[in-house]
Amino acid sequence: MILSDALGLGQEKVIAFVGGGGKTTAMYRLAAQLAEQGSSVIVTTTTKIYMPDPKDVGYTIITQDVKELCIKVKEGLHEYPTVAVGYDLLQEGKLKGVPPQWVEVLAELADYVMVEADGANGKPFKAPADHEPVIPDKTEIVIAVVGSETVGLALNKENVHRPECIRAITGLGMEEILTPDVIATVLLHPAGIFKGTLPGVRKQLIINKVDDEGRLAVAREIGLLALNGGGERVVIARLKKDLPVMELLL
Repeated sequence: MILSDALGLGQEKVIAFVGGGGKTTAMYRLAAQLAEQGSSVIVTTTTKIYMPDPKDVGYTIITQDVKELCIKVKEGLHEYPTVAVGYDLLQEGKLKGVPPQWVEVLAELADYVMVEADGANGKPFKAPADHEPVIPDKTEIVIAVVGSETVGLALNKENVHRPECIRAITGLGMEEILTPDVIATVLLHPAGIFKGTLPGVRKQLIINKVDDEGRLAVAREIGLLALNGGGERVVIARLKKDLPVMELLL
């Protein structure tokens, strides 16, 4: 099963990615699969991301003008199935995100728009700060990504992003061990990973980096807790493998 099928994509055009543990990989992997099926895809962010690799997108557009944006996106998609869009290039070499309201404009220009809506500083798990995630109003699916290696780690800034926010939601003490129950609590809490998702927007979960039987068991436990708490579906995955989808929980 390919990732787009596992996620049950229908007519939705705007997909936002939140969380950690392979969020950017998930976005590019899904974009590539949809492009292979003949769809046009725009990849962007409302925060900041590393400059896209040419192997992931054919063309990167950086502009602060909406009219220029429309012209360049149309030109880019005429040549390539996938383009990336940013507002500015930051000093650290990252692509600054577009204003959230631009996503509605982008949705008129391509079959799909994929938005990285928060950052995780390379960590496998996080809870959002007050100012995040930045989910555009036009979003129709929010996909949260969690790294399975989170389970068993101690709660601290070396292991996870914004540990103080995880502590505030769960009551877990610093240096205490992260368990499937703790992860599920952050997933399901109103101030958790899906914070700011509007009513009616589909919520999906990818549990990534499931590389052995131990992690598979952990992923299943997290997934079932999420489903029992009202989640729609859970994709258990190894996103960097040739066959990224391991299991689908419904």
